[in-house]
Amino acid sequence: MVNTGLPSRACENCRQRRVTVLQCDYRRPSCERCERAGRPCAYRDLESRELSFRIRTPASYGHQVDNNNDTKKDQGQQPRSPPPSPAHALTEPWDVHIIPLILSQFSFPLPDGGRFYGSLECFTAILPTMRPDSIMRFACDAVGYVFLVNKAPSRELATRHRRAYGQALQRLRRALEVPILQRDDGVLLAVWLLCLYELMLGTPPDAPGLGPSNWAAHSMALIGLLRARGREQFRTSTGCQLFQLCYHHIQTCALQSGTEPDPEAKQWFETIQSTVNIANPLYLFLPFFFQGDEAARIISKTLNAWGRSTQTQEKLGIIEAAFQATRELEITMDQSWERLQSCSHHPGNAPAPTMTTAAAKGAHLLLHIRNHIDTCVLRVNSVLLELLRETNAWSSIWSETRKDLDHLQQSCVDVARDRADRILLTLPQLMPENNAGPLPGWANAMRLMWPARVIILASPATRGIRAEAAGEVLRRIAYEVGIMQAVGSFFQPVSLS
Repeated sequence: MVNTGLPSRACENCRQRRVTVLQCDYRRPSCERCERAGRPCAYRDLESRELSFRIRTPASYGHQVDNNNDTKKDQGQQPRSPPPSPAHALTEPWDVHIIPLILSQFSFPLPDGGRFYGSLECFTAILPTMRPDSIMRFACDAVGYVFLVNKAPSRELATRHRRAYGQALQRLRRALEVPILQRDDGVLLAVWLLCLYELMLGTPPDAPGLGPSNWAAHSMALIGLLRARGREQFRTSTGCQLFQLCYHHIQTCALQSGTEPDPEAKQWFETIQSTVNIANPLYLFLPFFFQGDEAARIISKTLNAWGRSTQTQEKLGIIEAAFQATRELEITMDQSWERLQSCSHHPGNAPAPTMTTAAAKGAHLLLHIRNHIDTCVLRVNSVLLELLRETNAWSSIWSETRKDLDHLQQSCVDVARDRADRILLTLPQLMPENNAGPLPGWANAMRLMWPARVIILASPATRGIRAEAAGEVLRRIAYEVGIMQAVGSFFQPVSLS
């Protein structure tokens, strides 16, 4: 049985003055309230007595069971109940386990017994410098506790994740006022974690607005922080890993919303090309960041031009230009993929048990790169298909033009289905079932969530069995991995109105 009576973690001064826990920030060695008042600040050692368990199973009684019980039973007397076992307290509070929880969710085991963290390898470099009262600490607590709530609802843990999130936002506002903190690795990673928090919290279908509150604001903050960090961020491996992690999120937002990529991205890419080692994963991913931005640019320009145009012939010209640009982009991306694949000893499949550590890491990266290519291509073709289907309502089109449009439409459908099939084929590797591989984690789930939600489920070309498969993986991402936005309402197809 669980004892849920929890002592306050506030300092002794705040406890004696009956200050609410929301007003004491738990900062050590002195909380902010005591520091302002000039009072000495001390904390009670709670010895981690947050949860106490009392064992009630027969096996737990061990040698303490009364040997006279059987005799008393034979004599018709009620056997004496064994004495209750002493309460056992957890040796550490939940807070201690949040960091390992997050690290485990962003990694997968390697053949040699180690773990591969991918872009989140920077996490292990930032952790040693993380202070208990830092924005990183509270961002981690917010993410960890909301995950626990999603797996096992708890009012107490819900209070904790909301409190940690609020404290992280307070520290973020302060950090953004200090130029040196705007370039801090921990601040950038913390903002990315706050984006993750919003996705894990999710948006109920009946909630007002488009989706998770603050998600778009955190995404814009990532761009602002990358700008503040400038070229210097590419001079360390941690900076490169953080850029790859954050820019993938930024590019996803641009592709999903149909907006132009950040104009400073070209300068960042040029700096990466001239300063980053060619063996760095960021350098390997660079061509696909270039081409992903081009996909976002095609979508944005096409939709903007389409919205401004009122003439049929002008709109036909927009479709033709977009179709040509899309096919050129597909060829370029596939050629880049073939060159990258030819440089590797292994194709972009899942890591096999006999692979070396380096080969396993390379195979995992290749798998994500191929999915990134297919998602970009599928997204552009889906938007183009929406425009082509709108032309079906036009009556003043010659029969030959109608045949050409039908041909383009079928071509878009074929490409979209082919790319969707390739993405769905990666599900056994990235989201294994029935103990067929490592348990699915946040890293792989997020890479699959937006193509499944925005592209495959929403595209008119992939309805039917493909949409059903996408819907199933989204439910698994929500209820197995704990990212509730997979079944939320934020990710919506771009409106053509």
